[in-house]
Amino acid sequence: MAARQYDGRMWRAVILIAALALASGCVSVVSIDAEDTTQFAHFEASAPLDDSDRLRLQLRASSSDGEFTQQLDPGERIEIGDDSIFGPTRVAGDLELVYYSIALGFTMPDLELDSGQLRFAYYFGIAQTELDLRLVDGPRRFDERDGTTEFYFQAALDYRAGDRLNLGLAWAGSLGPGLSGIGEVDLELTYRLAGMLRVGGGYRWLEYIYAEKDDDSHIEVDFRGPFFAIALALD
Repeated sequence: MAARQYDGRMWRAVILIAALALASGCVSVVSIDAEDTTQFAHFEASAPLDDSDRLRLQLRASSSDGEFTQQLDPGERIEIGDDSIFGPTRVAGDLELVYYSIALGFTMPDLELDSGQLRFAYYFGIAQTELDLRLVDGPRRFDERDGTTEFYFQAALDYRAGDRLNLGLAWAGSLGPGLSGIGEVDLELTYRLAGMLRVGGGYRWLEYIYAEKDDDSHIEVDFRGPFFAIALALD
């Protein structure tokens, strides 16, 4: 009789363990997927490295921040640092992204048009990206701060309508550990105030992907909105 009771308890324990294992397997790790409209701040400086102005050094600094919300369904969880957030719940967060780059650029010969000059340039270098994420789930607050160094590249098309006015279209990207990086498209209008100082603005589409180190999840941010820029062109 005792043996039967022992066998019954053993089988109940096995069934319980199997059920827990099955239940845990149904919980999937999802990414933080934020999309928001925000404003950007941007600074850029460039200088020629040869007399022909075909080789240039470029420095860039950009910052953006925005707020977002995300719905977690039952069976989903977010991993942030060493913590987990389980659905169903709705989380709110804000994210600040700052990145700096230094790159070596190569410009093609200017294409002379009746109304101005058209120039194409491409750059290769390195970028440092700093992420500051805050996530709120009810009374709980989570923080994620990290920085990555990435390979940086940019392609830019610049139309010069006279000595003071420039219209530019640029695409930039970076790639780092775990496929972290940014993708960015800028449409910009700048005006030369005096000497080497330019001011301008435009519209930016920015995507940033940050790959977590310990699991398959990642943070994916899509920001878009106007930006204000200050540029130093040391021609």
